Amino acid sequence: MTTRGWKWDVDIYDRPGWHAYTYTYPHWGGILRRDDCEIIVRFESADENAINDDFYIEHYRAVFLSSRDDGLTWREVEPQWTYNIPVTLSEGTLVEIVEDRRMHTGEEQRKRLEDLGISEVWRDDCLLAWDLWPAHMTEELKSQGYIVWDRQGDGTFVWLPEGVVATHKVSTLVGRTSSDGGATWQDQTTISMDDFVHFSTGFPYAIALPDDTILSPFYGVHKRAGSGSFSMLASEVYVLRSTDKGRSYDVVKVGGPIDDVTLTEADLVYHPSGRIVALIRGTEIHCSVSDDGGKTWSTPRPIGLAGRYPLHGICLTSGNILCVYAHRSYPAGIRATLSYDVGESWDVEHEKVLRDDIPPNLYIGTPASVQLDDGTIFTYYNIVKGKEITPERLHCYIAGSRYTEDYVRPLG
Repeated sequence: MTTRGWKWDVDIYDRPGWHAYTYTYPHWGGILRRDDCEIIVRFESADENAINDDFYIEHYRAVFLSSRDDGLTWREVEPQWTYNIPVTLSEGTLVEIVEDRRMHTGEEQRKRLEDLGISEVWRDDCLLAWDLWPAHMTEELKSQGYIVWDRQGDGTFVWLPEGVVATHKVSTLVGRTSSDGGATWQDQTTISMDDFVHFSTGFPYAIALPDDTILSPFYGVHKRAGSGSFSMLASEVYVLRSTDKGRSYDVVKVGGPIDDVTLTEADLVYHPSGRIVALIRGTEIHCSVSDDGGKTWSTPRPIGLAGRYPLHGICLTSGNILCVYAHRSYPAGIRATLSYDVGESWDVEHEKVLRDDIPPNLYIGTPASVQLDDGTIFTYYNIVKGKEITPERLHCYIAGSRYTEDYVRPLG
């Protein structure tokens, strides 16, 4: 067995009776490296004996942890940001884009469910990631152009309460700025998403280029693709692009059409050469690049890694781009690969196997990485404990790995 470099792993957060996830919508973009050598991570915690899925979490808590020793030990801290990590412009202004409905108070959300006759699903500590509706409205919603998730579960796991369906048709986004470090926010603009019957953000929520151009990735199903039963087969990737510091945004499609390929969550990586690399989750991991500040993009193409895996990318100080991703089939775990030529090719023959000791399952969450002062990389993720994946044994917790850029370990 050939081993280069080094790596160590650490358990970060493991609360009995509660899952901990790194992928639950909408709070992605959950890792931050501060100038004072502090790492902040955010993740979701959910009662594992209640309903918890992308659509609805019956009992929910956002957790923030801090490490000041490069990921070795962690302590819980107060919330660091409300929605997603805001981007910082050159003069220090913070910018974020928020779904208007996410800004509704708990009382407003409760009242909506009550008016619909499904107030029984409300909990003071629940998370409504999608819009919930009574099941008898399914056909009416479809007739209005909504894509409707109308399955309560798969016989093993429960996704939605009985008699409830879900939609995710976002009509408006709010672009906000803060000039006082996030103490107060000013609404700068509203962004209509009426052309999409389904919309979801990618990871992370946005990046700012050196000239203060803002790019925020999302994927969606356009009206031209039709509506009706829930299907992501028509899903494509776009970016919201602003060249006036968040006062207005244009919608830009990432690349040309690809037949029979579903593209969803995207991560944008800025390289010092000026190129932007988009890493995209799809039927397999795809890559698209832009050399003009996000105005145009190459047609997304596979990088050689099969599987619909959640992912994250960063540009290392060496100039190489690291893509780290959850590997959900056997042998399951967390892996990474490098591009030495700004996204043109990927060294998939020398995958970095960070973990391969996890039962194959769909609950290995999105990993995310930061590079530390000494050049090593810290990646955090959620994994599953237990050899059997059953409702009684499924337990997700947060762990991490610190490793060198040249670390390589084959399977086994």
